[in-house]
Amino acid sequence: MLSTKSLRTALRYVHAINAHDINSIANLLSDQCVFVDNNTDEHPGKETLVRNWGYYLEKWPNVVMLISEIYVQDNQALLIYRATGSYYNLPDIEDFQIARMLHTQVENDRIVMYHFLEYSEEQFDKITAGKWQQVFDPELQAATIQRHLELMSDGYTASIRNIRRYYSNIWKKAPVEKMYLLAEILLSEYGQRYVAYEMLHNHKKALNALNAKQVEHLGNGINSWDTTDTYSMYIVGPAWKNGNVPDSMPLRWAESDSVWWRSTALVSTIYLMGDVERMLRFSEMMVDDHEDMIVKALSWVLRKMVKYDREAVKTFLETYDGRLAARVKREVNNKLRTGLKNPKNS
Repeated sequence: MLSTKSLRTALRYVHAINAHDINSIANLLSDQCVFVDNNTDEHPGKETLVRNWGYYLEKWPNVVMLISEIYVQDNQALLIYRATGSYYNLPDIEDFQIARMLHTQVENDRIVMYHFLEYSEEQFDKITAGKWQQVFDPELQAATIQRHLELMSDGYTASIRNIRRYYSNIWKKAPVEKMYLLAEILLSEYGQRYVAYEMLHNHKKALNALNAKQVEHLGNGINSWDTTDTYSMYIVGPAWKNGNVPDSMPLRWAESDSVWWRSTALVSTIYLMGDVERMLRFSEMMVDDHEDMIVKALSWVLRKMVKYDREAVKTFLETYDGRLAARVKREVNNKLRTGLKNPKNS
């Protein structure tokens, strides 16, 4: 049976360590507490343990524990974490790569045993041999993801995606509402739009459960071609395609004063995967909109439409020839003629 109090005590313990609050650490330890080190040697006695904590936190004043995974069973909690500023005396980027575990047992809201050890599958399986339950904490996870990105991302998509995949694997069984909250925190507190969208997109239950209000909320703050495309591809398009977004919402965006929302309405039709009727409908709404980003989006939508209905694209170009931006006509005609947007001169 999951013990919320036991987990809360373990998390308070980590918080006290990160805050270097020796009084809180002492208050969370029972008088009979036993510390088990990485060699499985036992060190009993609260006073000795508190004194050792004082020494540790003084010698390594920058230590921070960042939790990646949480498991609970009865009065036990197992936290898989990464740290920076620890006794390994490594640069943060190297320290963070070492996965570690904190195993605690709690009685009467006090820790009676805690065991710090490096992570290994063998040790993990040994500890979790019983009926353990994984717990998902969006706030803790978002903070860990943010730090991971700060330390180990070079800013390129491939690097960011590798980190996202790691956490998607951890969160593959997360409840839908927890996954949405994780994405919302990544967006609102850390500005990690790409990771938030990909986390949701790759959790199919959460993606399929998005409602129109949530979809629109996730778009708050879009302000560039990249953000509108990412939002359209990972969130709006799939939600619209599966019926969770009514046409009325992107139709409203298409009439927005914001070029980014208008662009989103149009670009999202690409990710309906062949819905030529909607692609044409929204393209027609943008014929007279010569804002640069809209022109770029309209050209892209029409070029994508060529794959599904060449004749419809030709008719569109003929019908609106006198109103379309020159760039749209040039790029789409190139696509029809050569298969390329901008073919090289022969």
